[in-house]
Amino acid sequence: MIKVTSSIDWNKWDNFVYSHPKGNIFQTSYMARVYELTQNYEPVSLAVVDQESNDIIAILQAVIVQQMGGVLSLFSSRSIIYGAPIFDEENENIEAVRTLMEHYEKLISNKVIYTEIRNMWDTWQIGSILDQSGYSFTDHFNALIDLNKPIDELWNQLKRDKKRGIKRSEELGITIETCQSKESIKIFYELVKETYNRAKVPLAPISFFEAAFEVLVPKQKALLLFAKDTSNNIIATQFALMYKDRIYAWYTGSREEFLKFHPGDALIWYLLKYGKEQGYKVFDFGGGGGPNKNENLREYKSRFGTEFPCYGRYEKTYSETRSRIASTGLKIYKRLI
Repeated sequence: MIKVTSSIDWNKWDNFVYSHPKGNIFQTSYMARVYELTQNYEPVSLAVVDQESNDIIAILQAVIVQQMGGVLSLFSSRSIIYGAPIFDEENENIEAVRTLMEHYEKLISNKVIYTEIRNMWDTWQIGSILDQSGYSFTDHFNALIDLNKPIDELWNQLKRDKKRGIKRSEELGITIETCQSKESIKIFYELVKETYNRAKVPLAPISFFEAAFEVLVPKQKALLLFAKDTSNNIIATQFALMYKDRIYAWYTGSREEFLKFHPGDALIWYLLKYGKEQGYKVFDFGGGGGPNKNENLREYKSRFGTEFPCYGRYEKTYSETRSRIASTGLKIYKRLI
């Protein structure tokens, strides 16, 4: 017999995720703690366990994100699932996923407008279960760089403009430094907020990044980088995550007046070298957008030698009315910033 529980033994949880071939940082108890410490974020942590052995069979870590508080949360809340659910594939416990998703749906459907599952691999094994649960699949690209090659080969696969940009940043004396002070999150946030405002997209609250720094950096699961000019001005930043064999380019930001110094190129090249030197096998460059949009994003990332597997996303809307109101609100937000 199996049961679904939200009272998960943290050691068993993290051991299950770490030993799973599809285990990722977003499904760990570390990220649950980050969500708990973030304003207007709520973790949803569920596990299917064997009632006799209490062993974990399947895991799902989601996060409810509210763009606005109070009554308006009904029109701005969504649930995001990164790289899950994962289940015991060795013993083919796929029905545990069905049980897990049924429990999740009962728990979440009245709290959010929609759920989005952001896949990190081919989900053919559980696709039919998600289809039957009312989820719709859409194509969406991931962006990955294989680090299983010599550093010279990583350099050679960069396009000419990226090589020029990296060399130019070196000539101008741009240096990359690792930050160990939580107080620096304020500077990091200013840079990222400036970048997101230019792109006219919402940004997570500063408490999210403060929590990530507090929880993940001491565990060597995250790295905060600053790019500085010769006057010691911080001109760009990168917050990277690290877990198992993967290093993630998570959030980045830069000052517009310093873009001509190519600090973004320098930061990515630093992470590629760091990842290679530390034995990571995959550089996760984040999403690559959908087939009919984000072409500029894919073009930029492709110039570092990025590949774009299409693992797609699943989405389920619980209220079409609230979804339309939220969409209208986002359009107004973009006009205001």
